[in-house]
Amino acid sequence: MQKVIELNPKTANGSAYVTLATLYYMSPDWPIAFGSDERAEQMFKEALSINPNSIDANYFYGDFLLDNNQPNKAQKYFEKAVSLPSRQEQRFADDQLKAEAKKALSSAKNRKITGIKSAFLALFNSASLK
Repeated sequence: MQKVIELNPKTANGSAYVTLATLYYMSPDWPIAFGSDERAEQMFKEALSINPNSIDANYFYGDFLLDNNQPNKAQKYFEKAVSLPSRQEQRFADDQLKAEAKKALSSAKNRKITGIKSAFLALFNSASLK
């Protein structure tokens, strides 16, 4: 993948960036493996700058954000992935990924609600202890 990016970063609409970004965020960090959330985020952003209408880039960046406890940001990318049309030549894969994006969107919304409830309860509990 690195070689593909070196030769032509826009090959296959930036899909090499999506692949590497996903590997960076799903792999453990050094010294166990080569994982790096910083590197992953850079690569996702590069992929989205090349092709902002990529179902793959939007879904996997959303997944990355959700995994890093950023449900508000993740929701935006999941919504975009769901709204994009499936490519004719990749219809099955795109439809499957869009279905996963719908599930993840629900999870992101639930995390936002849970986070708000937790913050409220923490405030309520701290005020009642005084």
